[in-house]
Amino acid sequence: MSGKLKQEVVRVPQDAGESDTFVAEMGSEKREIEKIEAKLNKDIEALKDAAKKKMEPRERRLHLLMQGLYIYAEGHKKELTQNGKVKTVTLPSGKFLWRLGNKTVEIIDEEKAIKSIKAKGLKKKLIKTVEKVVKTAVKKESDKIIKSLKGIKITQAETFRVEPNKTSVIDEETKNLKKKV
Repeated sequence: MSGKLKQEVVRVPQDAGESDTFVAEMGSEKREIEKIEAKLNKDIEALKDAAKKKMEPRERRLHLLMQGLYIYAEGHKKELTQNGKVKTVTLPSGKFLWRLGNKTVEIIDEEKAIKSIKAKGLKKKLIKTVEKVVKTAVKKESDKIIKSLKGIKITQAETFRVEPNKTSVIDEETKNLKKKV
């Protein structure tokens, strides 16, 4: 092969009747895809459930081991960290360590916090004021007003969609059952 992809021929319906046939075929293909996806999802869920059942006892054991190691480490922290000189304990099979997490800011009362920040003269450093155009409100304005505004452009795209009439996957499976009986 030369590495080029073979280009498929695009059929074009010649009239409304043929267009209807195209839509019907699209509906049929879509239902087949939905069946395949449904089976795939069912298989994936079954695999996830089986894996979860296998992992649960290991996760419980891992949790218990972690708890035990934590209790030991906290009880012997002074000697393990050489009175706080080191934060990592290295063992032949791995290590455990103590680390401070990132600082987090919790605003308990925003109104009081803003007043306090302003009173300390820290407004420019610690308070953010944001001005934004409200797009939903702009869409509601008249075209005349919108056209007079600089820096705003309204766009609208037309899309083409095909919506085959639905025959559900369940209906198709029911037909297959009736044929077998």
